[in-house]
Amino acid sequence: MRLIDPPLAALNPTPPELIEMLQTWSSLDKEIAKILNDMYELKNKASERTSKKEEITSSVAIEYARLSQRMIQSFASLELDSISKLVFGSK
Repeated sequence: MRLIDPPLAALNPTPPELIEMLQTWSSLDKEIAKILNDMYELKNKASERTSKKEEITSSVAIEYARLSQRMIQSFASLELDSISKLVFGSK
C-alpha cells in the first residue's frame, strides 16, 4: 500500500520553511526566494516594534514596495498553477 503525501499546506510550514521547500521542490529560483525572505524580514521588523516611538521609516516602506513590485514581475513569469498544486494539493 502506497502512502499519499499530504499537500504542503497541511504541513503548516513557517514562511522561511515554505520558501526553502518551494525552492527545493519547484522552479522557485534563488532571486525570488531572496526577495520573499527580505519581505518577510521587513514585515517582522514592522510588526515587532517594541513601542509606538519606533517608526517605520519611509525608506523601509519604499524598500518593501520595491520588493513587492519585483515579486509581481517575477511571479508573472512563473507557472503558478504548478506551484499552487504543490502548496494546496491537486484538485
